[in-house]
Amino acid sequence: NTHNALMIEKFRQYGISRGVASREMSLSEIRLLKQKTGIELEYFVHGDMCIAEGGQCLHSGVVFGNSSNRGRCMKACRWQYKFGEETKLADPEFIAKQPFSYKMALKDMCMYRALPELIQSGVYSFKIEGRMRDAAFVSRLVSIYRHAIDRYIADPTGYSINEDDWQQLYDSKVRGFSTCFAINKPTYKDIGLTGKNEPRFFSKAVPEAALEYKVDTPVKTPQQNKPKLAVRCASLQHLKEACANGADIVYAGGDVYQPLVPWTLDDLIQARKITAGAGCKLVISTPRITRTRELSELEQLFTNLGEVNPDGILVHNMGAFLLAKKITKLPIYCGTSFSLFNCNTAALLKSEGAVQAAASLELPHKQVLELIHNSTLPIEVVVHGSIEAMICDFDFIAEETGKSQLSDPAAFKKHYAFIDAANEIHSIRRTQYDSNRILFAHDLCLLAYLPSLAGAASVCIEAQDYTPEYTGRLVNIYRQL
Repeated sequence: NTHNALMIEKFRQYGISRGVASREMSLSEIRLLKQKTGIELEYFVHGDMCIAEGGQCLHSGVVFGNSSNRGRCMKACRWQYKFGEETKLADPEFIAKQPFSYKMALKDMCMYRALPELIQSGVYSFKIEGRMRDAAFVSRLVSIYRHAIDRYIADPTGYSINEDDWQQLYDSKVRGFSTCFAINKPTYKDIGLTGKNEPRFFSKAVPEAALEYKVDTPVKTPQQNKPKLAVRCASLQHLKEACANGADIVYAGGDVYQPLVPWTLDDLIQARKITAGAGCKLVISTPRITRTRELSELEQLFTNLGEVNPDGILVHNMGAFLLAKKITKLPIYCGTSFSLFNCNTAALLKSEGAVQAAASLELPHKQVLELIHNSTLPIEVVVHGSIEAMICDFDFIAEETGKSQLSDPAAFKKHYAFIDAANEIHSIRRTQYDSNRILFAHDLCLLAYLPSLAGAASVCIEAQDYTPEYTGRLVNIYRQL
């Protein structure tokens, strides 16, 4: 998921000489990244592809306990889904009329016919996804790419595609071929909607774990161990409710779900006044994915933060971390996108200047407690909220509705959702950066575990998808416990 030049700048300080570029980056973006950094870049060129941003998909890890970030993905993106406006999915008649299809099942990446473009864009290492394939298949695949690369390097002006090799590739294809995000943004032509070419299914849709909770006796938490109560707020009105109901820290800014609008500088100035009056810290959040546009916008925001005087900045990757360090002297908080699993990582972030980091959402309870008690860096635990299972740059709304933002911008501000074969509804939320976030069907609720988390520096409510009133009620409940 390496996707900006500042991430690479930081990685080079650790002695890293090659970065695997995000699969969502186009070859044009790769070329610019190479020109800015000069680092060796690796890019996927053939094989099984994910619909979600690499390193940021939590579905398998949370639902099945098999993390996709550890190569154990159960491939929820290859289930069948129905699609519709979220309000209509409560109507059984509407649901019955919608067809199931494999709406997230990307075809296999194949960049064979675009090898010159890949090489000229600065890609240094070509990554073939060869797992789950037999040795003969992999051998033939590697040989064909090896032959083509060597011929182009030896004689680029005289290079032409070996159509016999191409025919071999095409005849042995599994899911069909796509160039995914490399050349143009993918559409449903790049999705195996019928599912008939899927080689195997690793799982089927299952109901997400439900929670039954009953408090028989109040639990008293020792005052000296009481964690701070943090709230990720979607708007100024959410922030007001959070502060009025006892939040210690509020995160403002970053990704916002439409139809809400992004936080303005004036909003943040007003937020500072509200938090100051409530004795609450204001921490400015940044987007989870920060490519060139987002980093440029953050550069200007960080430069103007003197007008806001916040208490810190929440970042989600090392590029945004480095930018915050370069421009401001504010304390830096690290979000869940860092996938913090252990004390060594926490120590590294602390050495870089972080004052706090969030535990990975994939960590089991026992390991969360170990991290809290053994980390030298204060740890935050997300305890409640509508959690993002996947970050997707694929435009499901445009493909499903047949509309564009130019012709019908209102259509893209509505709330849509997928429903799976277990009748679980997965909300789709679109950010101001046209990124789609697929949420888990069930909200996270760790209220029952709150007493055991007393050693955490902070517990956080992710309230981006809630109303201001509901946010206030939640904060009040957690504040009391």
